Amino acid sequence: MPILDQFFSTADFNLSRSIAQVPEAFDQKLHPMNAPALARVSASSGTDSRPHVKGKFIFLGDDKFYVRGVTYGPFCPNKDGSEYPHPDVVERDFAQIIGNGMNAIRTYSVPPRWLLDAAQKQGLRVMVGLPWEQHVTILDDKELCRAI
Repeated sequence: MPILDQFFSTADFNLSRSIAQVPEAFDQKLHPMNAPALARVSASSGTDSRPHVKGKFIFLGDDKFYVRGVTYGPFCPNKDGSEYPHPDVVERDFAQIIGNGMNAIRTYSVPPRWLLDAAQKQGLRVMVGLPWEQHVTILDDKELCRAI
């Protein structure tokens, strides 16, 4: 069972149903969270261009990019020691993420190349976190500060 199937079935969460409850008069061009279909178009358009910042907005090419993301992980290491589920599971999870109107995921560690390729294939942007526990209390430990 894909990871997201477990979450969505237990949490009784349905983003599509929530979005459908938004009044139709709300302008989708100003706030693309109204329609998962629009999110899929937004996610897949410009996946070859690099996001950039203009003022307080993120752009892909000339279009504003509204980040609608979810955290993907952390997961318990599998029997092979990988921090991420099997590629088939990841593919299905990403399809569900896109299907629920998201266009980005955030990881807590550097994912393997195959996961980044799978995200790009489905039009997802990836915000990669770098695991570094020492930053939490770096100023409290003078030895650690000197070592760094």
